[in-house]
Amino acid sequence: MLFIYRLVGQKQGCIMSAGEKGVAIVTGVNGALGKAVVVALQDTHVVIGVDLARAEGCACDDFEPCDLSDAAALGPLIERIVTRHGAPRLLINNAAYYQAGPFLDLSAEQIDLTFAVNVRAVIVLTQLVAKRMIAAGVTGAIVNTASHAGRDGSPTIDYAASKAAVINVTRTTARELAPYGIRVNAVAPGVFRSSMSARITPENHDRMMAITPMKRIGEPEEIAAAIVFLASAQSSYITGTTIDVNGGI
Repeated sequence: MLFIYRLVGQKQGCIMSAGEKGVAIVTGVNGALGKAVVVALQDTHVVIGVDLARAEGCACDDFEPCDLSDAAALGPLIERIVTRHGAPRLLINNAAYYQAGPFLDLSAEQIDLTFAVNVRAVIVLTQLVAKRMIAAGVTGAIVNTASHAGRDGSPTIDYAASKAAVINVTRTTARELAPYGIRVNAVAPGVFRSSMSARITPENHDRMMAITPMKRIGEPEEIAAAIVFLASAQSSYITGTTIDVNGGI
């Protein structure tokens, strides 16, 4: 996979040669989407998975356990990965925290945890990985998993607000990192088959299907395909964009 940039006045970063595998960091690999992304990247990348613990059957080339809500753990996480594998060429910020419940029962602690995992970790990991790319003189890509809830709201306000923040973070960091040949994009999935969608109430499921023109939920592989596109040379002139993958909502 090649990430090629020819920016006026900027030194061109290192280009991956044919057959060379770049290092990809994927967070949230235990979920349905994370697993699909790992499989989709296997042929082109050395995939380093990050989650609370390694799940049975994880297809990652290497794995790092990490609680992404712990800001102090993120720097050492990237240090360990770079020491073993070198500078990453790709970061997929896919991990997310979601806890359904009525707005009137929402606690400050849950809001803090949701934003720690869904927003702060995205910003900090993006910064840490970008610094490593720049120091190594390589170009690369960062893809964030947002959500349709971040565009249109959802009954789970902390999750919806955190994903709206991810869309904004994507746009802002894309502008900051473009001069270094680092692209930042996001996907905003609608409902797709996962442990999260399995917890959706029948009423909310019916509401989503009523407004989804394709009248079905997505498959993780369909979301992963959009992520892989944004990570590839086929999207080399795309940055700061959030692609909706939601059946036409």
